[in-house]
Amino acid sequence: MSFDYDLEFAGHRAEAHNLTRGPVDDLSVTAYDRSDGSGLQIDLVGNPELYRPDGLAAHHRRFLALLRAFIAPNAQERAVGLIDLATEEERAELLAESRANRLKHHETTLPELLAAQTARTPTTTAVLDCDGRAVTYRDLDLASNRLARLLIAEGVGPDWIVALAASRSADMVVALLAILKSGAGYLPVDPEYPVGRIAFMLRDSAPALLLTTTRVLAGLPETGVRTVVVDGPETAEALRHRSGAAVDDRDRLGRLEPWHTAYVIYTSGTTGTPKGVVMPTGSLVNLLRWHNDDLPRVPDSRTAQFTAHDGLRGRSRPCTGRTARLGMSGRRRVALTPVYRSGQGS
Repeated sequence: MSFDYDLEFAGHRAEAHNLTRGPVDDLSVTAYDRSDGSGLQIDLVGNPELYRPDGLAAHHRRFLALLRAFIAPNAQERAVGLIDLATEEERAELLAESRANRLKHHETTLPELLAAQTARTPTTTAVLDCDGRAVTYRDLDLASNRLARLLIAEGVGPDWIVALAASRSADMVVALLAILKSGAGYLPVDPEYPVGRIAFMLRDSAPALLLTTTRVLAGLPETGVRTVVVDGPETAEALRHRSGAAVDDRDRLGRLEPWHTAYVIYTSGTTGTPKGVVMPTGSLVNLLRWHNDDLPRVPDSRTAQFTAHDGLRGRSRPCTGRTARLGMSGRRRVALTPVYRSGQGS
């Protein structure tokens, strides 16, 4: 909407001033072109409930710095994201704050965390599934080592993706850990997802293998992905000939690095096409370390897993007690993430 700023009353010229543009919820930037040769006027208005004068002045300074960058000689060769708006004082303050709150990056891998916990509490129950089956850390470790060696023999290695579609059970946890021990990242596939969504996830992520069970396999779409039925007779026979010894980089097809994929989780797709989000192994280890440091450590504690999504990011508390176990609800069949205590314990 345009306004006529050329005001004259009985031969007397008047000058218009915009005092306010009305209530402002947060922060507004308004530009006026009076078309009188006086140039462009830009007003920066902040809600006084949210901004103090010094804060508004800082935003004003940053905005002017942005405008100067736009008219600089090399402006066309510079990406907007590379324009530095912080002062030296602000930069020093940000660096000091980030260093104070920085989490130490751990080179430990996820398989090493489980191996350490198994060595501390081999006979402690690690998983209690909805069928009442209890699995100790030692049995969980041995079974996942055998399956990991089978996956490696199938050509699975670091930074590959292996899809996992299984109902809640101890076997599902064994399969998940085996994927991680092989060095690959896992893609949790909820068997109760619509067939079209499952087909899209498997097509989009292009997994090297699909691990599933006999019961779940019947409801999965045909996608052409190589499939291993973990409770099938052929798999059982193949596992009989695999060692239960710990799997390390000498057994894998490559060295497991912190930047390799731990898992891929897909967004809901409520605002468009679902997108796969990758969690690196190193970031996941740091998250588990944070859980160990900040959450209460109660011996013989139990954790219930009940979400079909990213269970490690706050939707349920991971197993972080010294002798923690993972309990599974049988109401829904989902892909879960067990987590094991990595600190010192009895």
